[in-house]
Parts: sequence; C-alpha cells; structure tokens
Amino acid sequence: MGIPETIVHTDSGGNARITLFGYETADHPRLDKVQNAMSGVCAWIAGIATVLLTVLTAASVISRELFSEPMAWNVSATEKYLLPTIAFFGMVTAYRTATHIAVTSIFDKLGSRVQKVALVVIHVIVLLVLVALLIGGGIMALDAYRFGFHILPGSADLATADWTWRIIVPISALFGTVVVALDLYREIVTPWDRPYTNYEPGLSPGEENS
Repeated sequence: MGIPETIVHTDSGGNARITLFGYETADHPRLDKVQNAMSGVCAWIAGIATVLLTVLTAASVISRELFSEPMAWNVSATEKYLLPTIAFFGMVTAYRTATHIAVTSIFDKLGSRVQKVALVVIHVIVLLVLVALLIGGGIMALDAYRFGFHILPGSADLATADWTWRIIVPISALFGTVVVALDLYREIVTPWDRPYTNYEPGLSPGEENS
C-alpha cells in the first residue's frame, strides 16, 4: 500500500515532468535547470530556517519551564529572521513547484489561447510585485546599512544590525524575480496556440489511487 499523496495535483494539461524543486520540460531544459536550481536553494534556506525555528522554540520552552530563565531574544530572532526567511524564500519554491494555493476553476474553462494571455498577464503582475519588493526592500536594507541602524544597548531584542534582517526580503525577491521573469520570457517567445508555463501534468488515475 503506497503512501497517500498530501499534495493534490490537478490535471492542467501540461507535459512537464515533476521534480523535487520544479519541473523539467523538453522545450527549454536549460532554463528549467536555472529555475529549479534557484527553487532548490530557496527550499534549503527556508528548510534550515524551519529547523532553527523548531529548535529555538523547544530551547525557549525548556529554558523557561525547567530553568526559569526566559530567552528574551528568541521572539526577536523569530520575527526578524526565521519567519520572514521561511515565508519569502519558501514562496519562491512554492511558486516553482506549484504547491501554493491556486483557484483554477475559471482558468480551466478558458480556451487555450485565452489561457496563454491570462498567464502572461499573471506573470507580469507577479513580476511587478517582486520587483517592487526587490527595490523597496533593497532601499530599506541599504539605508539601514549606511546609517548604521541597530538595536539600542540594553534592549531585550537580538543585538544585530538592522540590515542583516532587512536584506532577507530583497534577496528572496531577487530569486523570485528571475524565476518568474524566465516564465514570462518562455510564454512570450513560444507559439500563442496554448500556454507553455502551465507545467502541471496532473496525476494519472493509477497514481492517484496509489
């Protein structure tokens, strides 16, 4: 008896092969390698942050309950470093592997050419958001570095320079920008008869029941 699937893959009509960090196609295999590599790096970063969050939470509970010595800096480390790292780097991998929440009921009813136009519009919107995060986050991180923003002495927060946590958003946004920009490029240069970045091939009936 096989292990039941925890992620439901809908049949989107694609012909890509699902991998751990993305998809492999026959039309642009080199671009697949670049996108999957970036997705993999982001997955590892988010995964390490998740492990650290688990360890830090356990250590905080043990320190508080067994030794009556609360770790004052753990909240700061979680809010400024670990949670943003998990969210923003994990977002890149979720996008590339199509494991994010998506409502496709309307999209699936559209014609192939309309689906392609819709995907181009979606890629442009997502790309604009990521570029905004990249530029805005980069400016904030640069300002924090140039002006030496840091936690005041004696504070219970983690005593680190502000730029060290502000840089998380622009770096993750840079990864996401490249991945989405490559998808947009692929849609633009391929024929307009159908979408080419709607990778998800779906599961066969035999795979769904395994």
